[in-house]
Amino acid sequence: MYELDASVEVCDEALNEPWVNRITIGSFGCLVSAFIFLIGYFSITAMIGFIIVSALCVYCFIEFAAKLSSQRAEN
Repeated sequence: MYELDASVEVCDEALNEPWVNRITIGSFGCLVSAFIFLIGYFSITAMIGFIIVSALCVYCFIEFAAKLSSQRAEN
């Protein structure tokens, strides 16, 4: 986008396409899966622990984001 000298509005419009979001989520999913399998290659126990801790972190982040958005809606 930098090489095209595209405006901010054109870049934002291109980034808001649904397929861009799917590709982004899919690529991060592949990265996380690769990391989990790498840990699992060395230790199944560490892999299970990593999955549990990661799930707890995601849950805490979702709760935090929900609380933050509800407080933002009130103001």
